[in-house]
Amino acid sequence: MVIGLAFASGILIAWALGARLSLLSDVRFRGDALVFLSLGIQLVIFTPLALHVPEGWVVPLHLASYALLAAFVLVNLRESGFWLVGVGVVSNLIVITANHGRMPVSAADWTAAGGDPSFLMSGVSDNNILAGEGARLTWMGDVFVLPDAIPFAAAISIGDILIVLGAIGFVYRACAPPVAGPSVGFLAPLRSAAFRRIISGRLVSGVGDWLSQAALVTWIYLETRSTLLVSVFLVARILAAIAGAITSAPLLDRIGGFRTLGLVEALRGALTAAMIPLGIAGFIIPVIAFSTISSFLSAATTPSAAGLLPDLLDDNELQAGNALHNLAPSLTSIIGATLGAVLVIHWGIGTTLAIDVTTFLVAALMYQSFAGRLPDEPRSPDTAVSRRALLDVIANNRVLLGVASSFACSTAAFGMLNASTSVFFDQRFDSPEAYGYVAAMIGVGYLVGEALTGRIRQPIVVRRSISVALLITAGATFLIADSPTLTTAFLAMFVLGAADGVTEVAHDTLIQRHTPRRMLGGAFAMVSSIERAGMITGVLAAPLVVSATSPATAVNVAGGFMLGGAAIAGICLISPSSPAVFRPPSPTADHDVEVSILHLTEQECGYRPKDRSRTSDQ
Repeated sequence: MVIGLAFASGILIAWALGARLSLLSDVRFRGDALVFLSLGIQLVIFTPLALHVPEGWVVPLHLASYALLAAFVLVNLRESGFWLVGVGVVSNLIVITANHGRMPVSAADWTAAGGDPSFLMSGVSDNNILAGEGARLTWMGDVFVLPDAIPFAAAISIGDILIVLGAIGFVYRACAPPVAGPSVGFLAPLRSAAFRRIISGRLVSGVGDWLSQAALVTWIYLETRSTLLVSVFLVARILAAIAGAITSAPLLDRIGGFRTLGLVEALRGALTAAMIPLGIAGFIIPVIAFSTISSFLSAATTPSAAGLLPDLLDDNELQAGNALHNLAPSLTSIIGATLGAVLVIHWGIGTTLAIDVTTFLVAALMYQSFAGRLPDEPRSPDTAVSRRALLDVIANNRVLLGVASSFACSTAAFGMLNASTSVFFDQRFDSPEAYGYVAAMIGVGYLVGEALTGRIRQPIVVRRSISVALLITAGATFLIADSPTLTTAFLAMFVLGAADGVTEVAHDTLIQRHTPRRMLGGAFAMVSSIERAGMITGVLAAPLVVSATSPATAVNVAGGFMLGGAAIAGICLISPSSPAVFRPPSPTADHDVEVSILHLTEQECGYRPKDRSRTSDQ
């Protein structure tokens, strides 16, 4: 059943991304009879037909069925995604072999999945065995329980999940039309020294960001058990980030990117140092205030870094560069969020913040050492970019408007999840300290989603991926709300992160390709402020929904926001025709040509420029 669900999911996702399903008819498998033979064996031993099979043959036949599947995967490894299917099959085969031909499952998971109660007495049911003292590799067994609302709900294993993911990857790659032009490696952008410096700085600084946020959220909740105060903290940071983005937007394209990044990191390090004695003394409100000022300053970092990428990379490296650029904060979210949760619980808020100071100072030194080494810093010192001009370009460009609007819905969902995660895990699973670990699990998903998106080369797929990924995040959010076990909730968080990682990369690429170069940093800042406004909606609504209903309802409402974002993205980004996009000019051309943003040409407002066009998405 898992294999059938995997292929059905792969076909649906591939179709939604614009792949031609007719290309499946061209796929030729080797040894396809092995699959039918394996399924035939399992039908015999796990249906009433088993009455006609000697009892001593059941286990060997079960192992033989998996061996046949493994052989099928082995002879078809040349097919995309089959290596992941193979890992899943081998994973299941190993744990089944170690447990005498059956998959272990705990009594709690079996009960949560709605299994036959008699299994708890006998310890054996079809292909399952009760996990106990004699069971081996139980963590590789059926540990993820799907809720009853999902068709064919049951407990599944890590191997089953890998089979599903591999099958989805295979179907998409088999159906995707070929792309003309030379192939660009995923790591190709790392050949640029300036790009490497940005990634390194983002890695170090990102550890500090996530460490402090996870630590402060955990510290505030453990000290007060107040969802309202957690919401106040998050809202204050978001409002400050919005104000910082709006304030810095007209300046970012006039000041050198590396100079901006170095100065901001140094100031944030000083603010964090000032928070240490306040945190040790237990002054929560002053700590929130200093953290808010730090968030105000941080609003200039991501737009500055993202705005630099088109200057540093070739056009065909931009998607991979954005993926690597987004991988940096995702990787640091895993490290920083986990460290933040562990450090604040075991060592206190003072030690945690002291480590945070170090990360900001190191990042500041890395950025500052590269400042002035690019020929275009500062880019356009005599060009004034008004906030109104930036908003006009966003409002009059269907793609930019669709990106900003759909992400406003998405960030509203994440705001509600952020504010209600602690209380949800506290009430549902008795885990009030789960925030940092949840953030880390989402970060693992980000890594996977962003790495996969970096290999997308078709512009139309980049646009379609946002609506598809938002639908998946909605499904994952509903799964979180209905999770019967803690492991299932963490699995849903991983899926949520993976889908959101896809949208983050596509988000940056679309803005870079549909915004005039001379206002790119400012456009990133303004779009960011719009999206953060959506997050405020979610954070403010969370305590109201939680107090009026339940934490699970708040999570379901977040899923509704995700669905709204998917609908907007589908309307604005999936269309028969595509607007022109902008090729970033070379540093020399950008230096020689000075154009006032207040007198944008008709071409720069959305039409194809004569000398700077790149091919359309179609």
